Amino acid sequence: MIAVMKKLQVPKERVKLHRGWFDQTFPKIDVPQVALAHVDCDFYEPTKLCLNKWYPLLAPGGFMQFDDYDAFLGCRKAVDEFLGEHQEIQMQTLGENAKAYFIRKRSQDGVCLSGEVLCPQ
Repeated sequence: MIAVMKKLQVPKERVKLHRGWFDQTFPKIDVPQVALAHVDCDFYEPTKLCLNKWYPLLAPGGFMQFDDYDAFLGCRKAVDEFLGEHQEIQMQTLGENAKAYFIRKRSQDGVCLSGEVLCPQ
């Protein structure tokens, strides 16, 4: 993670790593807003925790990407349940063979922000 942030020239002060189990670290984290949440936790419970903690904190136009949606049943189940409870949110994909699965938060007025990345109509 640190190497990637360096390569992207993200200033150190903008990155804070929290080590530990999700259920133990999330309650201690005070983050007002997130632009990108990359969810890579394989199983149902941690994926559900991520969705419940980070989706409400996504900035308008922000993304939540699911690394294991195609690979692990628990991840897929948690995401599908969340989408079933929030029918205004649509799963999107990018790529053909190696797909990226993600959701994008709409703007505060309910309008999907335009740009190069997919936006459901």
